[in-house]
Amino acid sequence: MKWENTLFAFEKDIESRGFWDWMRAHTSWMKPLHRYEGLLEITEDKLLLVGEDKEEGEIELEIPVDRIDDVQFGFDETFSRGEDRQLGLFGFAPLRIRYESEEGEKKLYLFADFGRFPIRNCDNERVLEKLNEARGDSKR
Repeated sequence: MKWENTLFAFEKDIESRGFWDWMRAHTSWMKPLHRYEGLLEITEDKLLLVGEDKEEGEIELEIPVDRIDDVQFGFDETFSRGEDRQLGLFGFAPLRIRYESEEGEKKLYLFADFGRFPIRNCDNERVLEKLNEARGDSKR
């Protein structure tokens, strides 16, 4: 399954965001905090993100589903409600994916199929469902 217009960032991107990044995320009609924008695809054995890096050009990230340790919907201590102008209202919150990479544990935050109308929205609940199916654990 594929989701276009997916916004995502790593934990380190959120932790190192600047004042203007925060301001853009809090301005009317602006996108939530993110560094990358592109396509998300989930297959039976991997999660694939392909898109543009706002700072360095292009990115292609492939995460085998068996390397994904945890998937959660909502805010946490790094990407808190205060980081987003909508404060999590109307179900608008990031999907958090914790996984093992060659460099160690990483955390990814994403908004799948981001839209602005009639209010900011995304398809994170469906992505959560599909990821849990791919991981063989639909009870998480």
